[in-house]
Amino acid sequence: MMSYYLKQKTKKSPVFVITDKEGQKVNKIKSPKNAGISRVNWDLRYGAPDIPELGRTRRGRGPLVLPGEYNVTLKVEDQEMTKILKVAGDPELGFSRRQFSVQGGLSMIGSAIEGYSEAPKERQLQQIEEKQQELKTLIERINKIIQENIPRLNELLIANEIPHVFPVKIIKFKQ
Repeated sequence: MMSYYLKQKTKKSPVFVITDKEGQKVNKIKSPKNAGISRVNWDLRYGAPDIPELGRTRRGRGPLVLPGEYNVTLKVEDQEMTKILKVAGDPELGFSRRQFSVQGGLSMIGSAIEGYSEAPKERQLQQIEEKQQELKTLIERINKIIQENIPRLNELLIANEIPHVFPVKIIKFKQ
């Protein structure tokens, strides 16, 4: 929950911009422009991705952020104020919820752990490690497609005056 005070009503809505340590945008939240004390809730999720080539922003929610420090900048007309916000994980588990949201096995492991108040069992930790390795391999395959196949496909599409696939960023694997 983020609170702020405005002495008077503003012309444009104040905006909270949340970025990670590298300065990459995580989310953007518009807030009320009325005078007085206002509160805005960030659900600790990434925002929906921008797709400028299609002239729109996808609706919905992004995944939960990982534990760590985030910069929260409140922009009100021509003024800005930045504070550091710390997102903590569950100290009992030592894992973030995001690690348990990959399809299949990790979801089941996550559900089993989430409903239990003790730390994960050794077998569950091994399963998580196995699934992380599978994910890493899959990400490497996807990145190869992004780097090699999509550019070749786009060349063919453009040469034949067919709308092309919009560029996709390389996926980074974080453990």
